[in-house]
Amino acid sequence: MALSGLVVLVPRRVDGDVTSQLAVVHKLESLGARPVPRFSKDVTHIVYLKKLLPSHEESCLQEAQLRELYSRIGKAGSSACIVSSLWVHASAEQSQRIEERDYIIEKPGEPRDARFYAASPRSCK
Repeated sequence: MALSGLVVLVPRRVDGDVTSQLAVVHKLESLGARPVPRFSKDVTHIVYLKKLLPSHEESCLQEAQLRELYSRIGKAGSSACIVSSLWVHASAEQSQRIEERDYIIEKPGEPRDARFYAASPRSCK
């Protein structure tokens, strides 16, 4: 199977949408991956479900969640990569593990410290 041997975490979206999460988990299982409910050093991939057209608050929450995931990867000394759900779908369409490079979700920058920057209504704190 296309994703056999991979251990994959699929965190819940910031808006709490469980349906999207379960759909990706089922797709991963059908491709031979082993979805897990929480991060461990065994996790090889994290499929991050970004909300399309998030509110400003949701966008800030997504950035914070991604920073936390990258922090966990670093603390565990893991080589897990964070990819979009499009990687799962592309792997399913091609019936093989697709190179992750084009689907990596980069670590967001640190939020601005309000003590040093003028607060903007669109800045994440």
